[in-house]
Amino acid sequence: MFGAAAAAWHVGGQLLQPHQITMRPPPEDFAVQSVAFDSESGDRLAGWFHQGEPGRGVVVLAHGIRTHRGSSLARARLFGEHGLSSLLFDLRCHGESTGERVTLGWQERHDIRAAVDWAKHRCTGEPVAVVGYSLGGAAAALAAPLEVDAVVLEAVFPTIEAAVGNRTSGKLGIAGPLASWALLAQLEPRTGIAPSDLRPVDAVRRLTCPVMVVGGGRDQQTTPADTRRMFQAAPEPKELVWFDDLGHRNFARWAPEKYRREVVSFVTDCLSRAAADQDARTPAEPSR
Repeated sequence: MFGAAAAAWHVGGQLLQPHQITMRPPPEDFAVQSVAFDSESGDRLAGWFHQGEPGRGVVVLAHGIRTHRGSSLARARLFGEHGLSSLLFDLRCHGESTGERVTLGWQERHDIRAAVDWAKHRCTGEPVAVVGYSLGGAAAALAAPLEVDAVVLEAVFPTIEAAVGNRTSGKLGIAGPLASWALLAQLEPRTGIAPSDLRPVDAVRRLTCPVMVVGGGRDQQTTPADTRRMFQAAPEPKELVWFDDLGHRNFARWAPEKYRREVVSFVTDCLSRAAADQDARTPAEPSR
C-alpha cells in the first residue's frame, strides 16, 4: 500500500512538472517575430508573431500540455493563407516561458488573457480570435469572459475528473478509478487548486462570442461524450465539428483540408463580421 501511494505521488508530481526547452529557430518559410510579454500568473511568456494582412484580424494560438508554440505552426500557416495574423506563444512552464508548476489551466488562464491583450495592442482595432487545443483550450474556457470575437476549443476536457479518469482508465484498465482518485487527491495539497476550480464545462458558459467546439471521433482522452458535454454547455451562437477518424491529435496537422474548411472558415467569417461591425460603428470622417 505504501509503495502504491508513493508511486501515485511520484506520478502526480511528474504531471505537474514544467516542460521547458530551448526552441529551435522558426521555419524560414514562415516569417515570425520573436516576442515576450508578462502574465498575471507572474510568468514571462515567450512567443512568435506572424504578421498577416493588416485589418484582417489576429488569432491567438494556445497549445496542449507538454508541448510548445511550435505545435501551433500548422494552424498558424492555415490561418496565414487567409491573411490572418497569429500569435503563437508558450503557456507558462512550457517552451521558453517561465514557471515552476503546471496548473492544468488555472494559472494558465491568465496567460490567455495576457496573450489577448498583447494581440490587441499589437494589432490595434483588429478583431481577435482564440484557438486553444487541450490544455490551451481549457485555459481559454477558464479565462472567460474574454473580450474577443471568436473562440475555438479543440479537444478540451469538461472537468479535471474526466481528464484524469479517461487517461488512467486507458492505461490501467480496472485499476484506473483508484489511480484517478489517488492523483486527484494530490491536486489541492500540491497546488492549492481544488478540482472544482478546473471545470471548463462551467466556465464556457461565460463566453460572449461565437464558439466552435472541436472533437476527435476516436479520442480516448477527451472522449466524444466529453466534447458533446462542452458543446451543450457553450452559449449560442456555436458550432460543433468532428474529426471522425482522429484521436487526441493536432487536427490542423493531421487533417489540414478539413481544418481549413471548417475551423479556419469559422474564424475568418467571425473576424470578418466583427471588422464590418466595427467599421459600421466608426463615425465617418467629415467631408471638407
